[in-house]
Amino acid sequence: MVFNVTQLPAEQYPRNALQTLQSRNQKNHLGGFLIVGYCPRWKAKPFDNASHAKCVALTKVNVEAKQPNTAIHKNHKMSL
Repeated sequence: MVFNVTQLPAEQYPRNALQTLQSRNQKNHLGGFLIVGYCPRWKAKPFDNASHAKCVALTKVNVEAKQPNTAIHKNHKMSL
């Protein structure tokens, strides 16, 4: 997802936030755009620097218990 920082007026940002956004634009050379959620080094090596990593979490699944219990159990689907 990409947000255009230049569309919003400067009054909507606090001073520190505006300086941070401007410095990020200058570092990344993106011409006024910030790339949100872009992290290629994490996606390339998901287990880098992890001591006990065995699998990757794919999705979160909520399972409802049988009656009369109203609990919702949170489970994860994993990939080895």
